[in-house]
Amino acid sequence: MNREKLEKLRQLCKSISVLYVEDDTHISEQLEKLLKKIFLKIDVEKNGALGLESFIKNNQDIVITDISMPMLDGIEMSKRIRLLNPEQNIIVTSAHSDTESLLSLIEIGVDKFILKPIDMGVLLETISRVAVNIYRAKKALTCEYGED
Repeated sequence: MNREKLEKLRQLCKSISVLYVEDDTHISEQLEKLLKKIFLKIDVEKNGALGLESFIKNNQDIVITDISMPMLDGIEMSKRIRLLNPEQNIIVTSAHSDTESLLSLIEIGVDKFILKPIDMGVLLETISRVAVNIYRAKKALTCEYGED
């Protein structure tokens, strides 16, 4: 993604919040740095139980989660988040691509599954697509209710 596209994405994501859930500290730190270049509001949690707690408290616009984590895995966390908000934007990352997990993710209706190691281009394009949809939805609500 070139600088111009990245700046447009940054502008688009000013009012979009993200929950990032990853138990691997190294991966978490790397992706958090990237996300901070795009989003102003990012919450990072180390397991699905903390992620679910954060979502209940903050209702972030986008959830990015790993699958294999202690306490509550990403699949179960995503299921519970979907019960709270059936329209929630969820992006899943994992080093595992077993059929059972993939079928569960399809059933939940996640927006995208990204295999680790994460291709940053694919992640940025996915974030861009999801962010555009969120931006349009928020803009439509603002127009509908006459807010600025």
